[in-house]
Amino acid sequence: MVQKRISILDYGCGNLRSIKKGFERVGAIVDISTDKKLLKSADGIILPGVGAFKTAIAKIKEDIPFIYELIDDKKPILGICLGMQILTEKSTESGLTDGLGIIPGNVIKFNKNISSGLKVPHMGWNLVDVKNKDEPLFLGINRSYFYFAHSYYVRTSREYVICETEYGVKFPSAIADLKRKIYGVQFHPEKSGDDGLKILYNFLALC
Repeated sequence: MVQKRISILDYGCGNLRSIKKGFERVGAIVDISTDKKLLKSADGIILPGVGAFKTAIAKIKEDIPFIYELIDDKKPILGICLGMQILTEKSTESGLTDGLGIIPGNVIKFNKNISSGLKVPHMGWNLVDVKNKDEPLFLGINRSYFYFAHSYYVRTSREYVICETEYGVKFPSAIADLKRKIYGVQFHPEKSGDDGLKILYNFLALC
C-alpha cells in the first residue's frame, strides 16, 4: 500500500508539530510547508490554527487564492480548531472579519449568560455527538470525548453540521461540505487520544 502524504499549511498560526506527529502515528508522510508545488502534490491539506481569527486571516491572506485552487482541484481539506473557524464567512472576534467563505456561517463568542456560569474559554474534554454514524470522518465513533480549547464557535445551517457538543449552548463541533471533502473540527484530534487518532486516520482514508 502506497503511503499518503499530508501537507500542513504553515501560515504561522498553529501547534503544527503535534498535528504532524499525530498523522505520522496513523501512517502518513507529513510535511509542514508553504511551498505551493509541494502542497499541490499532497493527498490532503490541513489548515491548523491557534489564536485570533483576525490574525490568522491576515497571515493567510496571500494564500487565499491558492486555497481556492486546491478546492477546485478537489483536494481534501481538514481545518482544526481556528482552522475550522476560518473556513466560514465571518467572525465577530475583534470586530467583524471576513473568513475564507468556503462554508456558509459565522463565528460568535460564547455568551457567559447562556453558558450557565461555565467558564470561557471552553477548555478540556467534552462529549461530541456524531449526527450520522456513517459519516466517513467519524467512522467507528458515535459518541466520544475530545479535547477543546476555544472561546468562539461556528454557527451554520444544519446541512453542514456533522457533530454537536453542549457547552451551555449546543454548537457544531464538526462541520463539512461533504461533496467537496472539506471538513472542520473545533476540537484538537491530535490531543484527543485514540479516538482523535482515529479521526486523523479516517481523514487520511478520505484522501
